[in-house]
Amino acid sequence: GDLLPFPLTAIQQAYWIGRRNLFALGGVATHGYWEVNLGGLDVPRLERALNRVIARHPSLRMIVRPDGQQCVLPHVRHFAVQVMDLTGVSSDDADAAVQKLREEMSHRVLPTDEWPLFEIRATRLPGSVVRLHVGLDLLIADLRSLQLLLQETLRCYADELLTLPLLELTFRDYVRWWQEAIASPRGQKDWAFWKSRDRKS
Repeated sequence: GDLLPFPLTAIQQAYWIGRRNLFALGGVATHGYWEVNLGGLDVPRLERALNRVIARHPSLRMIVRPDGQQCVLPHVRHFAVQVMDLTGVSSDDADAAVQKLREEMSHRVLPTDEWPLFEIRATRLPGSVVRLHVGLDLLIADLRSLQLLLQETLRCYADELLTLPLLELTFRDYVRWWQEAIASPRGQKDWAFWKSRDRKS
């Protein structure tokens, strides 16, 4: 049952519709992009940690079907961190290459019916520095979720034998619970109360 399609939340639906060219100012993804410099980063080790986290969290394997339902893919291909090596080029050429990649990734509108809805790339810079480039569609995670995913990835990177507990609840569980709660008599009563408060303000 956990892999069956389920509805988008209201905010996800707004993000999904807004990325289409149906409205003025549409055609833009709700997309986050970050860069961080990490000295001595072991990219293959990071890649292994990331794949453990992807396997653990259904939302990292989520896509949105053309009918507007989201679904979790039971299995996905190994996620590979693409690496660009700029250690042997001039600083000007390195800056230009990083800027080009930044422009591409920071304005990306990823297709929602294809996995993954995130990008992670690495650039090797002079001085044993690795710059990590992370792009993520906020359809699959909010800020708190990102913090948790980062914490887990760092823990898996630090300890490759770490055993993480099984997840007791998934995002699908939450969405289904919310649908049932809002459709219940108590939910309808609460909804009517807050709607009346809204009209008075």
